[in-house]
Parts: sequence; C-alpha cells; structure tokens
Amino acid sequence: MHMTIRHVCLLVLSFSALFSEAATGGLIRERYRTDRSCSLSSFSQADLQPYEACSVLPLNGENKFGRILIQFGETDCQFELQQCLPNVCYVLRDFSALLPKDLNLTSLQTPSNIPINTGIFRNISVEGANFILSDEGIFLSPSSDNIIIRYSTKSCAEFYQHHGREWPQICSEPMGLLSNVYPLYQTLDSIGCQANL
Repeated sequence: MHMTIRHVCLLVLSFSALFSEAATGGLIRERYRTDRSCSLSSFSQADLQPYEACSVLPLNGENKFGRILIQFGETDCQFELQQCLPNVCYVLRDFSALLPKDLNLTSLQTPSNIPINTGIFRNISVEGANFILSDEGIFLSPSSDNIIIRYSTKSCAEFYQHHGREWPQICSEPMGLLSNVYPLYQTLDSIGCQANL
C-alpha cells in the first residue's frame, strides 16, 4: 500500500482529533459528575475515643495542612456527630470561603437577592441541631447529643462558576477544603449560639 505524505498527514490529523475529542469529553464529564463516593463518615459508636466526640471521620484523609479532603459531586451522603455537648455551638469550616469570588452581576442589578452560597456544599439537612449553611461552613447549635447531617457537594462546574479565577481548576481529585468540627467561640443569635469563652 502506497501512502503519500498527504495521506499520512490526514491520518495523523484524524487520530489527533479523535484523541482530542476523547480527552475533552472526559474533562467535561469530570466537571459535571455527581456520582462520587462520600468523603465524610461517622466514627464507630462502640469504641468512640474522647477526641472523636462530635467529630467527622474523613474517609479520604487530610492534606498536609490538616484539612479534610472532600470531592466535587458527592450526592446523598450522611454522617453522624456523636456525643456533642449541649450549650456548645460547633462549626465545620469550609475554607473555600478564602478563595476569590467572581463578581455576580445579577446580584448587583437586583440587590434584594440573597447571595448564593459559594462553598463546597450544594445542600445539607440536619437532625439534632439548629444550623446555618454559609460560604464559611456549617454552623451548628445542638439540641441533641448526636447530630445527623445529610449533604451533597457541588459539581466541579457549579463550584468554579463562582471561583472562575482559580487555576488550575481541579475536578477529579479530592481537595482539602474542610476543617473537622470544632467548638465555635462566636455568638450567632439566629441559631441560639452564645460565645463560649
């Protein structure tokens, strides 16, 4: 079979386009995935150690700064905080609040709009505590010793919609965006928290 340089170039371009489309398709899928396994879990109640009380078990571990690794696109996840103290408020800090946020032109045009939560969590529900979900994390005021938290995280695309200046935009790896739960030394009247000094 005799191939001219033109044929070889066309063949190379065809393969290049095919691989480029496959890579791009993979990247797009990663940006919109909502089927990742859950990163946050509960400690075993049977042998709960004192330092594990009212704490979350990070299944993906922590990064070198001690921040809990969590993924984009976790859906319908649940964990339980056990042996939380009454009259003490807690926070699960979301460090994505430290990232620069993109300007929201819609909010500028209609200032009565409530600002959109730009943190990692898409939604949460809580049993056993009053709570606030904000850019800075989940703030909890326990009404029970044990608190059940159900959550979903945003897809990569949803998250970077508000943090578009971040580069590189990592979609496929867990990121160290959360603290563990710790007592809150701040008054938040909306959920009944008084500063515990």
